[in-house]
Amino acid sequence: MVLVSRNEEALKTLVEELEEKGQKAIYVKADVGVEEDVKRVAEEAIAAFGRFDTWVNNAGVSIFGHAIDVTIPDMKKVFDTVYWGVVYGSREAVNHFKKIEKNRVR
Repeated sequence: MVLVSRNEEALKTLVEELEEKGQKAIYVKADVGVEEDVKRVAEEAIAAFGRFDTWVNNAGVSIFGHAIDVTIPDMKKVFDTVYWGVVYGSREAVNHFKKIEKNRVR
């Protein structure tokens, strides 16, 4: 299992809890709104486990406030996470699964 978050302390704690229960887990500190970070997540998953079978895009962030009061950079951060994070993650997953399928067909 590969866990991803921008909060490294929370990731460390969760990996420790999972390992205490017999689960193999690693973490990658990353921001899913940054394409290079998502590529690194896929690379580290493959390095640790040889491949991945499932990819879950489940990152979220929200803002509360009047539209005129919320800054444009904050709005862009929400969009980077909830939209681009899914796009980047889905593309990594599809590329990975296409490689697996291509190797299986041979």
